[in-house]
Amino acid sequence: MELPEELLDELAGLCGIMPEYYDIFGNKHITSAETKKALLRAMKLNVDSREDLAAEIRRLRWSAWENCIDPVRVLSVNDQPMTIPLHLQLEEGQESDLSISWSVEDEDGGRDEFEVPGEHLRLFEEQMIGGRRYVKMIVEDISFRNIGYYILRVEFRHPRRVFPGGKKNLVKISRTIITPDSCYLPPELQEGRIWGVSFDLYSLSSERNWGAGDFTDLDVVVGWVDSLGGGFVGINPLHAVPNTKREGISPYSPVSRLYRNFLYLDVEKVPDVRESKELTGTLRSDLFRERAAGLRDREFVDYEGVASLKEEILLQAFRIFYDRHYRKGTPRGEEFRSYVAREGESLDAFALYRALGDHMKAARNAFAWQSWPREYHDPCAAAARRFRRSNWKKVLYHKYVQWLIEGQLREAFRGVPPMISARTARTGDSLL
Repeated sequence: MELPEELLDELAGLCGIMPEYYDIFGNKHITSAETKKALLRAMKLNVDSREDLAAEIRRLRWSAWENCIDPVRVLSVNDQPMTIPLHLQLEEGQESDLSISWSVEDEDGGRDEFEVPGEHLRLFEEQMIGGRRYVKMIVEDISFRNIGYYILRVEFRHPRRVFPGGKKNLVKISRTIITPDSCYLPPELQEGRIWGVSFDLYSLSSERNWGAGDFTDLDVVVGWVDSLGGGFVGINPLHAVPNTKREGISPYSPVSRLYRNFLYLDVEKVPDVRESKELTGTLRSDLFRERAAGLRDREFVDYEGVASLKEEILLQAFRIFYDRHYRKGTPRGEEFRSYVAREGESLDAFALYRALGDHMKAARNAFAWQSWPREYHDPCAAAARRFRRSNWKKVLYHKYVQWLIEGQLREAFRGVPPMISARTARTGDSLL
């Protein structure tokens, strides 16, 4: 069925779908009707008929009036004191006996409370929707508030039972987000300029890495940029990815935005590798050097090959760490326990996911969690808990790897001057 173009365009506009755009080459692209319908369906809207379109348009057009208050409001820090529009269904004259109390609570639990009696209420607009009268009122804040998240609680009271359910009061809660008008600008840049370099860390080639850039390579680049007077080093996100072509190697499609990819570890610097004569002997052997050189000589980064080679050594390093430090409670073992306790449930969930992924890949050739048996889809389900208990040491291994990553990344910026920022974001690109 061909839908009315004007209704489809109106609904798309209400949902923020652009009718056209220009690409980076200046070419104009028109959003087709099929694209609009697909996007609207993805938003869970009904668009199968003229009646569906008209109903969705009506719902969106009047939703602010029928929902009393927006569930989330975003405003500029400079657009203050803020005004808060409120909508109520009231019969003629009922607003004169209405009173409103409202509060604003900040992220630290601080709260400001206000009371607006009926005689001070101002009606700004009236609308008849479906044969019912709705009124719009506005309450005004009196404070200039800092950037952040706030909880707005509004309570309406009336001497008669005028609210839904035959109640004399109605409570609504909304989240207000006060944002800056632009991104943070360091003081050094407010009146000056700096230069730096940006690159993908995995693409760095050196005589010593194993086929992909690592944290030691990053350390070298940071020192080089600093020695030339540079002020920043920008790199790709370091998030954990599967490191397999079947699942994906893009740093922009991670399995976690909280934890990082062990591909960037300099395995030769891991203390548990260095204190093992067997492992140091393996790394110095002609066979191992040939394998690493072969990965370095590839035209493109062999993610699977590099990851496999590093994990081969990391698994042995973990066994050494477990026997010599974790079980004996050495200072190094206690440092790891502190890290695990500090990271808490998020690290536990990530490590369980990685251990389950290793198991499912080996046992079922299942490379994505969607291919796992359904009882393992929920990390809190009985099957997942049983796996954790039976494979706790494999889960612990993945926590150990993340601990090594955090340590090496921190070491890469030890002694770095302030203008070379030592911060790494756990979401989005890492600007170091």
